[in-house]
Amino acid sequence: MTASEFPYSIIPRIFELINDLTEEEQLDLLKQLLKNNINTHLFKLVVTIPEDEQEILVKQLEEMIRKRGDRKYARKSCLINVDYAVGGRAFSNYIQDISTTGVFIETNESFPAGQELLMTFSFPDREDSLKIDGEISRITPEGIGVRFNYQSQIQKDVVKELVERMKEH
Repeated sequence: MTASEFPYSIIPRIFELINDLTEEEQLDLLKQLLKNNINTHLFKLVVTIPEDEQEILVKQLEEMIRKRGDRKYARKSCLINVDYAVGGRAFSNYIQDISTTGVFIETNESFPAGQELLMTFSFPDREDSLKIDGEISRITPEGIGVRFNYQSQIQKDVVKELVERMKEH
């Protein structure tokens, strides 16, 4: 179909439907349309904006990265019950956020960094529990950051799929 044959009456309907989507649905649609080649499209947009807007963008990006800290992988907020064992003792608390590389567990317990643990938790849309080894990588007054120590590629793939399906809060 050439541009002259395109049914322009459909475009207003598409705009109306897109406008009725939630922001999350719009972002999902955008990802589908970009075919997950987001960087290329972002770079094309960046070179077209005026230099003063590029300078503002630099400051915004630097602030986003500063807020993220040293995390390379974005975490998704959640509230998932987790049972875990550390040093032969069992605990039950909540995972506050999760990524494909680890979790943050809310706890008042005191653990040393580097301590290994075994976690068992379930995702809301999954009946069976996941058992994953981890290592405490960060300690805060609110809890502990735990890096996953996957025992198999299958385990890693399951967590990746489930985390990607979780809705961002």
